[in-house]
Amino acid sequence: MMDFDITRTAIQEFEECIRYVEKKFSEKKAIQFVLEVENTFDLICKNPNTFPKSEYKDIRYVVVMKPITIFYTILDEKTVQVVNIWNNRKDKNETKIKR
Repeated sequence: MMDFDITRTAIQEFEECIRYVEKKFSEKKAIQFVLEVENTFDLICKNPNTFPKSEYKDIRYVVVMKPITIFYTILDEKTVQVVNIWNNRKDKNETKIKR
């Protein structure tokens, strides 16, 4: 199983997604969301090539819940880097994919 790293941008977007889910739905849904993201991190680390490539060079993605997508890259044979956790309701042109 690979290790994972997460960019500052991804952390900020993740925190924003948590606040959105909590405000729009409930604290319970926000906790479920966090657990779902953690489970998805595990899946990515176990088999990072499972998920499709995105339109961004060397970036793969997985939809966690309908409105949330995790973008990641395989840095080397031991490490996956989460580059963004995106709320799909936002304008796609605002996505900050950085490596």
